[in-house]
Amino acid sequence: MAETKPKRIRRSSEEARRHILSAAETVLLEQGHGGLNLLAIAKQAGMAHSTLLHHFGDIESLKLALVARVQQIVLREVLEKLQPRHGEEFDINDLVGFVFERISDSGYARLFAWLVASKPDASLWDMQEGQEVKRLITDLRQSIAHQIREHRAATNLIAPGHFKDPGEQASAILVLVISAVFGHGIVNTFLPDALGLEEDFFRNQFVRWLSEILSSQADPQT
Repeated sequence: MAETKPKRIRRSSEEARRHILSAAETVLLEQGHGGLNLLAIAKQAGMAHSTLLHHFGDIESLKLALVARVQQIVLREVLEKLQPRHGEEFDINDLVGFVFERISDSGYARLFAWLVASKPDASLWDMQEGQEVKRLITDLRQSIAHQIREHRAATNLIAPGHFKDPGEQASAILVLVISAVFGHGIVNTFLPDALGLEEDFFRNQFVRWLSEILSSQADPQT
């Protein structure tokens, strides 16, 4: 019996890209990076693999767009969590744990590292999804800097070792978190064993420690 082709659905170019990236995310989460290929993604999306190539050019560009998509989701979540809510206390430990789980534990950090190593000329900012990531990072930096600026105005205090410019302080915080999250995603399978640590060390003690560091960077009195 001949294989029945999936019913063709008319989508705009942007809708098709989102649909393909959603399918790629499902494949990555279910099969890991090793299963992330054109045929698997096309099957999950219900499309011909030539359609994927039409929208992304090659598998590496598709993977890069997938990483950008996840970064967008995480950045939007972080920005939302940073917004003060009436009657709710901000929990930086929960926020850091969320970022580690979404980027590091899920396998996206390894995927991004593989892309950087295998396709060093790939530019995230040249892509449609990458431009949105860049904008969100800028928004996050400004949000953190605003909170630092407000706290300094209220306390008239800048702790020793902190940048005088709140924007630079916010940038340093982002560099620390991003480096820790992506670094953990790459080495978390063997580093705990090499250091003689429990497997949940990063998810528990390290996340708490990093949260305390971040709190001290944003609030000189902590």
